[in-house]
Amino acid sequence: MRINLFMHLAAMIERLMTHDGLNHREDRELPKQQRHFIALTPEASRPLINK
Repeated sequence: MRINLFMHLAAMIERLMTHDGLNHREDRELPKQQRHFIALTPEASRPLINK
């Protein structure tokens, strides 16, 4: 389980660093909660992105 968590986090960090997957959303409107989460993600990930 721990290995799976680390692999998931590594893939997530890689997508953040390469910006892969940011432009592959459907053209439908996202719910308010998802828009709020997406708006917070860059600031929450700032230390990783800066590194």
